Amino acid sequence: MIRLIYNDTRRLLTSRYFKLCVLINIGYEIFLVAGLKIVVTLFLHQSLSADEVAFNYSEFSIFLITASTLLTTISDFTDGGIRNKLITGATRPQIVLSSLFTGMLQGIIHTFFACITSVILCSVLTSGYNTYNVREIADYWLVMTLACMAIGVFSTAIIMMLGGRKSSYVVGLAIAFALRIFTAYVLSKLYPEKGECKLEGARLIIYRFCERYVPYLFMSMRPHWNFVSYVAGSVGLMCISVLLALAIFNKKELV
Repeated sequence: MIRLIYNDTRRLLTSRYFKLCVLINIGYEIFLVAGLKIVVTLFLHQSLSADEVAFNYSEFSIFLITASTLLTTISDFTDGGIRNKLITGATRPQIVLSSLFTGMLQGIIHTFFACITSVILCSVLTSGYNTYNVREIADYWLVMTLACMAIGVFSTAIIMMLGGRKSSYVVGLAIAFALRIFTAYVLSKLYPEKGECKLEGARLIIYRFCERYVPYLFMSMRPHWNFVSYVAGSVGLMCISVLLALAIFNKKELV
């Protein structure tokens, strides 16, 4: 099992798809911050606050990690990697767990690069933070890391459940898009632009539960729940993903 995880991790780190997604991650941050810096400085004649650009990764990360896991995991099927693992003696549960580990690892690595890029750009191109202190910034990136780990595992689990079929591209991105819309809808009801929240009873409880425990919603809000809630939500999604992937992939016929 350890050897399988090692080989999958090495394969991930040398994958051209993964490297491309890392470059897109960094390039997106640079383009956005530099672009806003030019607009704010030259046209508005104001200084750019780090609060406005430091956490752009949150809106982008769902699609980045979904695309990254889709590209790297599906290629393991199309290149014959999954069959080779079975031939060399790896069991299906071992293959699933190793693949889900690399999905989680992608969430960690992408968030790490986003964090480092954000810190450098904010130090060089902005006037600093106005409303965030060091602890709040650290809390934000820690929560983001947990959420991205869970999303990486969930996205990889979808591919394993579909047996690596090309339809995984459509299904994976469609689910990411649907959850992004769901996030916007839930938060618009909890925090309307005008007036107070009008939700009551069961709907309020459900929406609050989603906001507190669903990792996809962590991306769109400044951390304000206790850390245990974020850990519970992320670990919960990962556990559900693992159980479903193990149950379904074990019976899935490989293409």
